[in-house]
Amino acid sequence: MKWLRRSVKYNAIDRKEYDRVPHLESDLGDYFWFHDEERSHQSLHYRTSGEVYRAGIHGENRQ
Repeated sequence: MKWLRRSVKYNAIDRKEYDRVPHLESDLGDYFWFHDEERSHQSLHYRTSGEVYRAGIHGENRQ
């Protein structure tokens, strides 16, 4: 979980200054959507987290 905290802090929080919580919440939502649905991960055989999650729910675990 340390890598996630570090990644969120660097990619979503430190790049901007937020004056309102709703703006921060919106940007965090955008970041997590990107991380889960658009960004492929080497450790997941270049699939997205969302693809792996959905495949697991439907019993389609493939390597």
